[in-house]
Amino acid sequence: MTLSPVAQEPQLSSGVVIEGLEKLKVAALLQLFIAVLVGVSALLLLALTPFLTIRTGESLAGLASLIVTVAFTVVTAYGYLLPSVNRFARWKPKDFLAPLILMRSGYTGGALIMLGALLALTWLVREPASGFIVAGVEIRIEEVIYICLILLLVGGVMLFMGYTGILVHLHKLNEALNSPKFSRIGAFVVIFGTTFILLSTALLIIHSGSRAASVNPYEYYNIINIAANATTALLIITLLISLLGIVIWAQVYSEASLIERRVEAGIIQA
Repeated sequence: MTLSPVAQEPQLSSGVVIEGLEKLKVAALLQLFIAVLVGVSALLLLALTPFLTIRTGESLAGLASLIVTVAFTVVTAYGYLLPSVNRFARWKPKDFLAPLILMRSGYTGGALIMLGALLALTWLVREPASGFIVAGVEIRIEEVIYICLILLLVGGVMLFMGYTGILVHLHKLNEALNSPKFSRIGAFVVIFGTTFILLSTALLIIHSGSRAASVNPYEYYNIINIAANATTALLIITLLISLLGIVIWAQVYSEASLIERRVEAGIIQA
């Protein structure tokens, strides 16, 4: 006996929702690991705050940690997070298409720009040069570094847009699946999204402070101290938010698992 289209539709919807929740669970676990990497990056960058003692090895360690963090963010987004939202967009396009577009724009632009800027900065640190000649025009290395740092900050802002999309997505999940906890978690997810802006800003200040220290540490002593204190504050805040992120994404995983079991049991009708 074959099921009628009317009978098949709830099963198809339920299957799509379960697939979306399964991918959301994996994305939450990967985001939890990303939160740990954010904390490690903040600790490594803290080692750069005494600007007078910055060494190439310390700089490369901080940049490498950030590269791994952003790379995992890209893998998480395209491997699990966006496919998860895409499943829900197939289920209810009117509700989930907007967060899908917002997340796709933020992750595509933000994470890839950050990754490119970090790779360029790593190469510039490993292969120091006085400048480049492009089409007969000399470009100083300092100008290139500042361009990369600004692009890194722009990427961080765009990536924050992606995390804003997660906020909207979790709010829509609350409305569709009756899970108020998702809405509460969403606000903290946005806070976690600020870590990439904070890390980018810290790198920009670190470079400016170390540059001032290398030129004339006595003349710029007060400015260097202010920059060091500001960087330390930003990185400590980032470290605290990363710890919060571990709790946040553990809660996302827990709630997604609970909702998945309820859908499978038929307690929640998808």
